Amino acid sequence: MIQSKPDEVNAPVYYKDKCWSRFARVYDPFVKCFFLPFGGEKRFRRSFVDFANPRKGEQVLDVCSGTGTLASLIAERVGDSGTVIGVDLSSKMVEIARKKAKGLAVTFQRASGEDLPFPGGTFDRSFVSLGLHEMPRAARQNTLREIFRTLKPGGSLFVVDYNLAEGALAKLAVKAFVKLAESEDAYKMLLERTLEEDIRQAGFTVEGRKLLLGGISQIIQAGKPLI
Repeated sequence: MIQSKPDEVNAPVYYKDKCWSRFARVYDPFVKCFFLPFGGEKRFRRSFVDFANPRKGEQVLDVCSGTGTLASLIAERVGDSGTVIGVDLSSKMVEIARKKAKGLAVTFQRASGEDLPFPGGTFDRSFVSLGLHEMPRAARQNTLREIFRTLKPGGSLFVVDYNLAEGALAKLAVKAFVKLAESEDAYKMLLERTLEEDIRQAGFTVEGRKLLLGGISQIIQAGKPLI
């Protein structure tokens, strides 16, 4: 059984807990509506899980787990012999995730990505889905270093986030959406294309990349070296 510290969390300065607590109530309907033109949220998240291909018995961490949809899909793959833990800064998101995941071998707790409450070398795989863009760059880099620390040597990280598409129309659409709906940190990450660089600077080797949703989203696969 994976041991963790109690989920007593000092939220970082940039994090607006009251805002996320209010948004948690409408998060699932909002996400479902957003992904409708692309075949639905479940299809998008399943394509992410299919790409990562988690195996039975693996120990998996989902950082910025939100209301737990992705973590629950991963739990179906690793089975009862595996472990899936989702962590999120929003206590309301964690509460909703726990209710949704009843009957599945997945647990959720409140934690900061910058201070993960797990020993080094704990997990086989870690996931971050549409969470890193929410952070200022320094916090994003700290989170990636923490994920690196808690992965086993040879472990894998899978990130899905925005991408500055090559096509003119898709590029315009993603720039407009992120500018209007997300933070300045997200918009800066998108325009400057710093995500892959941040992953490398945390110690990872980038091993693969796949574009989704017409190029406005990307999956990045990275590995922790064996040595």
